[in-house]
Order: sequence, then structure tokens, then C-alpha cells
Amino acid sequence: MKRTIETSAGALTLECNAATPFIVKRMCSFDMLKYFTETNIDDGLLLDQIERFEMIIYVMHLQATKSTREALNSTMDEFPEWLAGYSIQEMTSEIIPEGINLWVTSEQTSTRAKNPEGQQ
Repeated sequence: MKRTIETSAGALTLECNAATPFIVKRMCSFDMLKYFTETNIDDGLLLDQIERFEMIIYVMHLQATKSTREALNSTMDEFPEWLAGYSIQEMTSEIIPEGINLWVTSEQTSTRAKNPEGQQ
């Protein structure tokens, strides 16, 4: 699932799919699924939480702009330069919430039954 967000730096396209948690774990060395279940974003985000969400957003951006294989073989080397293109305000108030919403929407879409009960 893809989504494009208009930012001060231009259009930012994010993609989220079943490979996202795997790529995040490989590139960032943390379990994205576990992190989402343990983080309560309703109370606001702490600095270390913002940093992890920024990394997740970066991976989603790589998935949208590269093939899955290329994204999987990417490193975090270009992350600081990419991140510098956005303000903290924009990242925390617009980009991270959109990325989280994309993940939630993607999960809801992927968990629907393909053959609902009663249909043959």
C-alpha cells in the first residue's frame, strides 16, 4: 500500500507491506511489530520513540522508491541526510502520523478474510 504526503521538501511517498517489519529489523536492529504494540502514541512521543518512528518512515520511503530487494539491501548511511530535509515539527505532526496510519490501514487490509464464511 502506498501513500504520498505533501511536505515542505516536496512529495514524500511511503509504501508499507508485509516486508516492512523484516526490512526495519534488518536495517534498524529492532522489532517494529513489538515496538508498535509497546508504544502508546496517545500520550505523545519521547525523543527515542521519535527516532525509531523516523527510521520506520525512512524504510517505508525506501520501499516506495526502490525495489523490495534494493530496499532490503539498503543501509542507514543516507538516513541523516534524508532526515535533514524535514523539520522536527513536520516529522512529528504530519509525517509520522501518516506513516502510522498507513501501517494500520495496511494491516487492516491484509488481515481481511479472502473467502468470507458462507461463500464458496
